[in-house]
Amino acid sequence: MTQYIQNAGSEASALFDKTYSDLVVCFDVDRLYHLIGDEIRISGLPEEVKKNFSIQSLVLETEKAFVRLLDRGALTPIQRFGITHEAEEQIEDMRAKANARLRGTAKTGGISGPQNDEVTPQVPQSRWANLTQDEFNLMPTRRSKELYKSDADFRAAVDRLSAEDAAKAPSPDVTGRIYLRRKSDQQFFREWKNGIDYWTPDFNFRAHMTYPEGNRQIESFRQRGVEVEAFEMGNNKLIDVSPKSIAAPRAEKQAAEWKLQPSGRTTVSSHQRRNRPGTFLLKSQNGEFVLFIDETNKVVTTISQSGNARAWTSRETAIAAAKSIPGLPFWLYRHDGEPASS
Repeated sequence: MTQYIQNAGSEASALFDKTYSDLVVCFDVDRLYHLIGDEIRISGLPEEVKKNFSIQSLVLETEKAFVRLLDRGALTPIQRFGITHEAEEQIEDMRAKANARLRGTAKTGGISGPQNDEVTPQVPQSRWANLTQDEFNLMPTRRSKELYKSDADFRAAVDRLSAEDAAKAPSPDVTGRIYLRRKSDQQFFREWKNGIDYWTPDFNFRAHMTYPEGNRQIESFRQRGVEVEAFEMGNNKLIDVSPKSIAAPRAEKQAAEWKLQPSGRTTVSSHQRRNRPGTFLLKSQNGEFVLFIDETNKVVTTISQSGNARAWTSRETAIAAAKSIPGLPFWLYRHDGEPASS
């Protein structure tokens, strides 16, 4: 049963990603799912969902949790850049679905701070204003769930702790995913089907992919005489996804320059970060996981906890990252810190 729930959670996350791809990339994706997971855990699943457990019901709970976090302003600390027109439309779609089940959801669109439409009067000094992470960790789970549902001050304090914890993690500068546009007619790549490439003028039907896959597709089209450009998902900026070349005579010298540097960071709480299922980590020869790759200074920063490590979206991208660091060996691990199968 546990394995079934884990598989259902992974499939629900994948479906949520696909449905709201333009919106999700506006945030630090890993930290977004940590916040959503904490929101669902504290609020608890409705009885109807427990009785009729399905992928669709989990996606709906994810949509409801996202809207609650959005309206409280809890997503602001992990937002990468301004919300695009496409992301605004996906927010409206999500809100329309969530409003059918949510009580008292504010009817506003876009990313904003806490909403004032339904703010209840609060005493000047909340008893939870100075709540610490240690105090929260010592509270019985049942008690914290009850307070989170019934006490707006407690909910605000928990959101503050979650935001502070999320802010400690490094945020990547890019989304890691792109879409392709053909130069000749400005149409977007949609899919390959039976060996034939299909293109569409409809922005909503474009395919999105990782950098390595995008580079492979671009090179394939170029060999056929078709010029294609890559654009970053979310901010829609033109981007070069070709791998950086290293001159052969300097390869050995550059390999020797790379070094490992432990970060010394840890997350001390009952809410350890978790990487999304289906992602991959790299473990270095010092026994720690890769946290950050500084190509300018040729330093790989490492961290002991797998949940704090940088996660790659696929096995291929993780292997490509390891190969881009000559002279240092790395091993492939799963999202949960267990060795990946060969």
